[in-house]
Amino acid sequence: MKSSFILSKTQLVATLALSLVGLNQVVEAQKINLPLVKRATLDNGIKLILMEYHRAPTLTVRVSFEGGSRFDPPGKSGATSLMTTLLRKGVEGKDAQKIAEEIDFLGGSLGAGAGDENCNVSLNVLAKDSDTALDLMKDVIRHPTFPAEELERERKLE
Repeated sequence: MKSSFILSKTQLVATLALSLVGLNQVVEAQKINLPLVKRATLDNGIKLILMEYHRAPTLTVRVSFEGGSRFDPPGKSGATSLMTTLLRKGVEGKDAQKIAEEIDFLGGSLGAGAGDENCNVSLNVLAKDSDTALDLMKDVIRHPTFPAEELERERKLE
């Protein structure tokens, strides 16, 4: 048997009136005390923005570069997105499987992507594993191999 829920006009007005009674009370947002943001520029021009929060035993890093789909060559829409996908598919001495296994073993995540204005690589890992994870992130950024077989696999997915 199918039951239906239908309010009469009186029930609807009463429900709305009761709902509005609570709206005249002042509601304040919860206060959030975030740590200070520190900014620095390295000698090579890289800008750092750092927020330390030691209550959580994790490390989150996001590296952003100027770029993005706005810079795709004419007729090659998606080139930047494809490039960022391939960053994690091979580095000197490691294929996509090895990279995935290493970050999975740490219980972390390593991602890359492109927006309209930038490209980014992100890392989330337990703080105790930060040295190993940062080395892997560094390799993905500085030593990608863009393996031909991975490029073809990605092209077939489109």
